[in-house]
Amino acid sequence: MDVFDVFISYSRENRNHAETFRKLLEDEGWTVWLDEQIPVGSRWSIQLEKALDIVNGIIVLWTKQACKSQWVQKEADYALDQNKLFGIKLDDCSIPARFNKIEAAILEGWQEKMDHPEWINFLKSLADRVAPSRKDQIRPGFDSRFLGEDRRIPWPSVYGTARQIHYLHFSVVANPARRLAWYVAYNVDMQNAGDLGKRPMQLTEDTFIAKEFQPNDQHFKGSGFDRGHLACRKSLGWGEERIPGIAGRQAFYITNTAPQHPAVNRISYLAVEKWEQHVSGNYGRLIVFCGPVLKEDDMIFRDQEIGDDEFIAYGTFRVPQAFWKVVLALDENRKIMCRSFFFPNPDPKAKDIALSKYVADYDIPPVELQEYLTYIKFPEEILNAEALPLN
Repeated sequence: MDVFDVFISYSRENRNHAETFRKLLEDEGWTVWLDEQIPVGSRWSIQLEKALDIVNGIIVLWTKQACKSQWVQKEADYALDQNKLFGIKLDDCSIPARFNKIEAAILEGWQEKMDHPEWINFLKSLADRVAPSRKDQIRPGFDSRFLGEDRRIPWPSVYGTARQIHYLHFSVVANPARRLAWYVAYNVDMQNAGDLGKRPMQLTEDTFIAKEFQPNDQHFKGSGFDRGHLACRKSLGWGEERIPGIAGRQAFYITNTAPQHPAVNRISYLAVEKWEQHVSGNYGRLIVFCGPVLKEDDMIFRDQEIGDDEFIAYGTFRVPQAFWKVVLALDENRKIMCRSFFFPNPDPKAKDIALSKYVADYDIPPVELQEYLTYIKFPEEILNAEALPLN
């Protein structure tokens, strides 16, 4: 029998729920056992016992039907005895008393909103005890050799504390002191664009990353700033089968965002995103770097972090005054081409901001862009590249 991370216990009437949770968990890197893995002709009870024994976590989907199921309760008893039990309550059922000491995630009427606090806490709890064995396959990160083994584009260096956070087709180089990205590095291949599936309804916290590395909803809500994506979901939506959908959903982690003036997010930055997708359609593979321009005099904004016993940390968040992007491709002779852009980020209180829709209005040579980025150093492959045509 193959080894799996988690087992889902459910009542037969709730098969659709089980399939939904399997997909969500697989998209996060866990391998999931459902009873369909039992080979034809095998003894059911023996195969179930083997599966319960080899997994590290047993997730019980509690519903009114499940609470009446002898099989579900037997599986839950085993999970409780082995300290493997994780519960999810999907309706207003009464969970049997002996299982109440294990707190269940309350997801009654859940619409698969990834930002639901109970779902976020459930994933955190599961990850703390059961590491997802396929995480490296679901989150391999940015590929610096995406243009070719002999055309590697090195990561830009940073001056300061940083952590690389890897996702599918992209990586966030996080600045923990600012709770924002130094930059995002990503791969684009619109010639192999796939089905992104349903657009996520909300940005969500990355449960595998400490909250101190991420902005939160309070940094955006009612602020006048948009929750601006750094790497665009559509640009990441390429690959086979489920890959585009997984990458697109990971683009909605809040680690991939920064506060942008609405006109920047919806006009100038968007125009360059559409341009890069058009360029990839013509040239194929692209490597892109983008991020905020971080300065010491950036505006302090909603900067208080509340800790235990009324502890307060100040100066924890600032709003960048500008953003930048670098796009690289190969010409027909496999020479590296580059085009770079600079986007001022006005205060949202400023009225009547008129930004151009024309990509050329944000174009800036890489050498000049480097002068704005005090704490980031571009590699020679960017600074010495030939110009990537705008048209």
